[in-house]
Amino acid sequence: RIIRADLLEKNTKEWIGPESIDVYKGTDKIKIKLAEPSHLFFAGGHHYIFFRGNKLLIDFTDTDKPLIVAGNGAAGIEDGFAATGTMAAMSSSETLFGVTWFTDEQYAAIRTFDGIKLTTLSGKGSFESGYRDGTLKQSLFQRPTSLTAWGNDLYIADYYNKSLRRIMLRDSMVVKVMDYPKLSETPYKICSSNKTLYTINKRGDIFYSSIPDSIVLNPLILKRLHLLPHFQNEQTTSP
Repeated sequence: RIIRADLLEKNTKEWIGPESIDVYKGTDKIKIKLAEPSHLFFAGGHHYIFFRGNKLLIDFTDTDKPLIVAGNGAAGIEDGFAATGTMAAMSSSETLFGVTWFTDEQYAAIRTFDGIKLTTLSGKGSFESGYRDGTLKQSLFQRPTSLTAWGNDLYIADYYNKSLRRIMLRDSMVVKVMDYPKLSETPYKICSSNKTLYTINKRGDIFYSSIPDSIVLNPLILKRLHLLPHFQNEQTTSP
């Protein structure tokens, strides 16, 4: 189910339920039962939702005419226009200059969607995952669970590699920011707000950094955020 919240009216209501709905694939109208809505985002004035159970990305900008814009129902990372490319997962996304970057943790890939076409920038499938820095095409990830834009670059939570990594957009290079000794300490989700980078791991530890964009430190210095009861004092860490 997807619930829509009306902030002006201060109420919520079910928008998409478990029943089958009409969606469009090109000019053809088909009826499908949508399953596992796992990610939604806004880009270029459009409202997109990815359904992991259907392996489909659907544009709901026109609520009377939802349109399949990517995916054909099969799991994969085939590139293609409109609904010819394949998708497996859409774990996290960030839209920059009209292009949406997203992580596919199932296929260990970094991909983009520009409103028309799916493109795989890094990754060749779950059987070719691993760790490798270098150009985007050369790089390897292992379950990238989250990404965010911070400063002039993208930061990736590379979960099974126990690493925080960075895509330098200017030259399309992937570099390591820092490694973590344990999987439980590795960032699972990351986000940025007001020039501050936040990371959270599965233990519930939250860290942040407010280093100005003009300063590049490696390893990154993250400070613990006081949110959970067992945090007694702020600690500066550099795993």
